[in-house]
Amino acid sequence: MISAPDPELAKCPLVVTCTPASGVVLRALPREDAFLAAVGAFTPQMIELAPELTRHVATRGRIVVDTRDADHEAGDLLQAGLDVTRFPALRELDAHGPRGSGPVLFKSCGWAGWDLAAARCALSP
Repeated sequence: MISAPDPELAKCPLVVTCTPASGVVLRALPREDAFLAAVGAFTPQMIELAPELTRHVATRGRIVVDTRDADHEAGDLLQAGLDVTRFPALRELDAHGPRGSGPVLFKSCGWAGWDLAAARCALSP
């Protein structure tokens, strides 16, 4: 694994990780209004986000998972010792409800249904 220094997350409103990492690639804590999309770490053994970062978002903000089908695959959450089933999946969110305060982490494990939806949108007239 190639390691790079953490970006200055305190300045980033949007952070996306899409790696096949088997080790932590982000350790710094995000800013309070940040949106993080963690797309890698799609097995229990994989991890992109430091457990401290993930637990920070769980206590100070909100975590949303892509689908209940991936509860057993969300490496970042599992390695942080978090109960994945306590976080809402996308389909369980009220689109018009309040966001709340603190950073938001969207944990995706690469569910193929989203790929299909994106392809259909791209191909529709």
